[in-house]
Amino acid sequence: MRAVRSSEESDALAALLRATAFVDRTTVLLEVSASLTSEWTTIFQGVVDHIELEPLTSSLILECRDYLALLIDLRVASSWLNMTGAELAEAAILEAGLIPGVEFTAAMVGQFWQIDHRRTSAVAASRFQSAYDLVLSVASSFGCELYAMGRKVMCVPIVLEALDPGTVGNVQMEFSSASTGADFCVRHISVARDLVNTSGLSVQMLSWDSRQRSKGEVSVQGGSVVQSATRNSAAFHSFRMPGLREDDLQRVAIEKYNALSAHEYVVRVEGPANTSIGARSFLRLGGTGTAWDRVYSVDQCIYRFDSQEGFTQAMTLRDRSGALA
Repeated sequence: MRAVRSSEESDALAALLRATAFVDRTTVLLEVSASLTSEWTTIFQGVVDHIELEPLTSSLILECRDYLALLIDLRVASSWLNMTGAELAEAAILEAGLIPGVEFTAAMVGQFWQIDHRRTSAVAASRFQSAYDLVLSVASSFGCELYAMGRKVMCVPIVLEALDPGTVGNVQMEFSSASTGADFCVRHISVARDLVNTSGLSVQMLSWDSRQRSKGEVSVQGGSVVQSATRNSAAFHSFRMPGLREDDLQRVAIEKYNALSAHEYVVRVEGPANTSIGARSFLRLGGTGTAWDRVYSVDQCIYRFDSQEGFTQAMTLRDRSGALA
């Protein structure tokens, strides 16, 4: 049995075969844009990692990642001496050939990094560490998030609430027929609550400062910083980070507490895509008449193109109102 194709299909297939046979990763870039009005909105930019061609169906399958992939693929073993956290993050991003968008102030970390690097590399059974791991570790310890906007890598403090209330969109339980402005028209919605977090979330941070030869302990419980947290709770979490002073421990403890407390109230919604709403946007859920009616931040956003359902959007919303500044 053989497939019979027209000359146009054969030419198109031959072009696909030629295109996929000689490309390399540095030349295959991908940009995905969508338009719901007269203007196009870019929703993805990145590099193509894997190409798969199905000749009988003339299908081309692409596996892509955003430009953070260049940080993940970059192995670093530099000294990073006498640098602040922001300077270290910027140097690693530049080494990956990307544009740094580092917007936070940080104390000196580079001069002590190699000690911790050697200590953790033995646990990881790896000689090197990726630039992504390096920058993410610094960003997390200073309450920042790391993400890519095209070739620009943003390392900025996590926004816990909308700076302008007028920018908060709405998600109504009533299944409205249209979406206006930054509002989201819902086709499916689910709400969830983590009951473990309601029993008294507490976070403990422990550290040994080899420079001062002293042990440090800071805890966050019930939204307050305390010296020692109650440990007889299922919501008790303990972390150890070597080489941190007490002020650094308190900052990291608050960051861990904020990340865990955001899992208490979670909302998942699906509906027609609205490209003005994306990750780090804020939406107000209303219409339930319950404790779930509150403002959430968009934690995850997935766009889908489907021949039957059209252009749809699925989002995971988390409540960050209980976060500590």
